[in-house]
Amino acid sequence: MRLKYPDIVFAAVPSSAPVQMKYNFYEYFEPIRKFAPKHCVDAIQSVVLFVDHILFSPFERAKINLKKRFGVEDLKHDDDFAELLSSPLGYWQAMTPKSNPFEENFCSVFEGLTTVQEYVDAYGGYIKNLTKAACREDETINQCFDTHDPRNEMFTEIGDESRVWLWQVCTEYAYWQTGAPIWRPTIVSRKLNPNWYQHQCPLTFGEHDVPKIPKWHQINHEYEGWYASMDRVFWVDGEWDPWRTLSVQSDDAPDRNDWKEDARYAILPQSVHHWDFFPSAMVSDSIKSTQDQIYDVIKGWIDDDERAKQKIHLQIL
Repeated sequence: MRLKYPDIVFAAVPSSAPVQMKYNFYEYFEPIRKFAPKHCVDAIQSVVLFVDHILFSPFERAKINLKKRFGVEDLKHDDDFAELLSSPLGYWQAMTPKSNPFEENFCSVFEGLTTVQEYVDAYGGYIKNLTKAACREDETINQCFDTHDPRNEMFTEIGDESRVWLWQVCTEYAYWQTGAPIWRPTIVSRKLNPNWYQHQCPLTFGEHDVPKIPKWHQINHEYEGWYASMDRVFWVDGEWDPWRTLSVQSDDAPDRNDWKEDARYAILPQSVHHWDFFPSAMVSDSIKSTQDQIYDVIKGWIDDDERAKQKIHLQIL
């Protein structure tokens, strides 16, 4: 908004804001792999490696037996299975300054375990409980999670609030959160690729109403992605936020130290998504300090503008 409508938006505080569009957004999971408890990450990586060894094989019976260990033996499509296994990772972004569901609800299942088979059984037990909570009693697992069936309620329920976000990623952003390339470690099955997300767009909105792929390249070109430069902007990101990987403060973004812009930057230590939004009573001293800085900086910009306007007014008189 600040870039597109500078005459309307005087100043901005983008919080956890990705500016670089990306099609194959495997980096979303990198902060989890880097910052989550090591034993938990090791367990997840071991399970994913075990799972992919079977899913990428030609042995259908082995695949069925694998899915059976997770309670989803009738789940037809391997990519649906891969996405289901990634669902607990959503707890990472859901963390708050006062709660850690990622460790408490998920990582805890691996405590005291040491072998791959123990990890698989623990992960499988977690997914079994998840599916019981997610699916209706009158539907099969395949009916519940099959994203390849156009009759699935996820495509026909137009009142679903998630369709608003899905429209944006289907038409412009992409941000498909996938398994990492083969040359990188991964905590997500490589069966979860952009095609899993992409095939749902025409099923949700109609094949003639969405582009074949999102216009993420055009968006990066129009708004300059990591290279966007604006005055009177205070950028705030959480160090552990998956979305920081596409923000101006991404480790892969260009260094802005020499840029001639009146902007401020803050990375909140050991913080995830939008932690600067929480009341000061809930956050660390470092976040409180950033909140105070934001107030002071915005006030300074407004005061400077008022003084400039008064000076112009006096000159006219």
